[in-house]
Amino acid sequence: MNLPLDDLFNALRGLGSKVVYVRAMERKKDQETDQVAHVTNDVGDPVLQAFFETVAPEGAARTEQICDVLRELIESYCDVPEPMTVRVHVYTHKSVRLRTFTVRSQATLAERAGAHQAALLPDPPLRIDNVDDLLTQRLIATMQLQQTHVERMSNNYQALFDLTERILAKVAGLMEQRAARAERHALDLLDKRIAEKRLELDLTAGERKKEGEVAVKEKAIETAGNVVEKLLGGVLSMVGIDPSALGGLGSLAKVIEADPELKAAVSDPSALAAFSDPEVRGVITNFLKNYKKVSPEDATEA
Repeated sequence: MNLPLDDLFNALRGLGSKVVYVRAMERKKDQETDQVAHVTNDVGDPVLQAFFETVAPEGAARTEQICDVLRELIESYCDVPEPMTVRVHVYTHKSVRLRTFTVRSQATLAERAGAHQAALLPDPPLRIDNVDDLLTQRLIATMQLQQTHVERMSNNYQALFDLTERILAKVAGLMEQRAARAERHALDLLDKRIAEKRLELDLTAGERKKEGEVAVKEKAIETAGNVVEKLLGGVLSMVGIDPSALGGLGSLAKVIEADPELKAAVSDPSALAAFSDPEVRGVITNFLKNYKKVSPEDATEA
């Protein structure tokens, strides 16, 4: 089948990125009836994806792919004995029509020669189309039209089935890729979660270890303090000092140490000799007892 598609393809190459989509319609008696092809100039167009494993991103390469798809669809649609007319419309943005081409199918030289030889052959002796009856002739014409329609519909359905098979195969591949990506994403999230949990457990174990070390140190200090306290109590008991009174004597020693004059008076040998006298000690003891019974202000006045 000879189809004059070169002008159409040259125009598509010249328009380039201005082409948004191309639509081909069969034309019968000045009316466009069946759709032959509809191809969009987009990388996601399902028709392009059905014909090509990889659709060109943009530019002249995608234009050539559109031309190849249009050639295959139009030629397969027009592959019938009788001549056909196809109108091809080229649209840009907002469905503005840029160009329109008329494509008419023509028989090749071999087809014409075969038809000519068939015309020269003698008719068979018995042919129903040789009947002169008008009703019979109409019946034969109706049957021929019906047979032509059935053949055309069969070809169209076969082309539709092939296109659907390619689209489904493409969709299945895309779904498989998406499922693989989703699985990889879920595994990545799971690995990250496991790593975060491991880090959290390591930090918790480190904190517990530090807390245990601090507790051990505190226990050791407490035990050492208790040991020192017991040792000190034993030494004081050995020298005749009650350990329970150590706190008060310690405070008294601090007061004496802080007052140089009092410290010198207490350290004087005559003071130590006076403390040896029971009467002196009695006076001091009575003074301290009376001081505890009155307020500091009353003791000062006394």
